[in-house]
Amino acid sequence: MNRQRTGMWLALVLAGTWGCADKTVAPDNPQSDAGVQMQADASDTPSPEMDMAQSHDARPDEPDTSTPQDTRPDEADATPDAFVQDLTDEPDTTNPEAAPCPEGPFVSQCVFGVTSRQLRQSSALEVTEITTHATSQTMDEITGLQLVYGYGCEDIFTPQTPDEAVALTDDGVTVLRVLILATGGSYTWLRLYMGDTEVGYIFEEGTLTLAARISDQDVVACTVQ
Repeated sequence: MNRQRTGMWLALVLAGTWGCADKTVAPDNPQSDAGVQMQADASDTPSPEMDMAQSHDARPDEPDTSTPQDTRPDEADATPDAFVQDLTDEPDTTNPEAAPCPEGPFVSQCVFGVTSRQLRQSSALEVTEITTHATSQTMDEITGLQLVYGYGCEDIFTPQTPDEAVALTDDGVTVLRVLILATGGSYTWLRLYMGDTEVGYIFEEGTLTLAARISDQDVVACTVQ
């Protein structure tokens, strides 16, 4: 009898222990709950990079400054018409195509005389021989241009280059300087022979302004009195 009670008591004790074990609840972990809450709060808080991106997107459109804007007026439009007219009217005395051949009025009392002999012997002039060019290779640019231009104004032969012009002469081209003593005007005389015919061209020094020509020793088409 006592054994039966003892066995029943043990059975009740064991059953109660197992029931309590099933109902055991893990103790609260405040640190774990706080960590979860902090992670949730952190996910809701925008980062500094997100703030900068949102701030940049919220700014109004700005003008594109990568290409500078030229607000200056057009230089061609700003040039006075009178200045443009002056440039177009001014002759280019060093360009054979721009300098026209003289068409008069030609003077009857030419300062260079009526023949090349008078030109060389005139007391009103000082004539100095400078040099003789057997080829165009020794000529400076303006002398070569003067020679070609002189032929063109005579309108008998039309060489296109100094080489072609010198090839038409017998003994090359002699360059002389002619000084008008009364005025100080200085001229360049290109003297040459074609066969037994003396030909020449007298220019204002350093330019293509033709002042007179010499044709078979005669001074013609003179513009200087």
